[in-house]
Amino acid sequence: MAANAQLTTYSAKDCNVTIQHPLIGVLQLAGISSNGLDQITVEMSVDQTIIENAMDGAIAVSVIPGDQGVITLSVFQTSTVHQTLLAWVNGLKAARDQGNVAQWAIGTVSIQNIVLGTTHTASGVVPVKIPTIDYQKQAQKIPWRLVCCNLVSQ
Repeated sequence: MAANAQLTTYSAKDCNVTIQHPLIGVLQLAGISSNGLDQITVEMSVDQTIIENAMDGAIAVSVIPGDQGVITLSVFQTSTVHQTLLAWVNGLKAARDQGNVAQWAIGTVSIQNIVLGTTHTASGVVPVKIPTIDYQKQAQKIPWRLVCCNLVSQ
């Protein structure tokens, strides 16, 4: 390594997550392993460029708008994060069963990594469903999938 090369050290502890919704208030996770959070995956749902070839070899490029995405939080089944997300879904379902879906997709998520300088901001956030839970001899990780109406990564 060259003497003047700058080395950046990655640490999951430098990743901060904030989830907000009226049913759960503000859930702050400072550092990826905070409160049982093990991993975060940010994925865009819309392929914004499609290239197709015609029979004669002509190429058609299509631009597809859409900033929808999915944030997956992998949490331990014994964690406070899991319990909070479970309360969120159950609160949404209870309101839905009473005919009130006004708060369904009004959650927000903000993810910031201080060292990398990256930020992901999502609005219109709602859990897809209560995830599958495995009961085994040791605590398992549960993937909570949060769909986002608008997901911006910078």
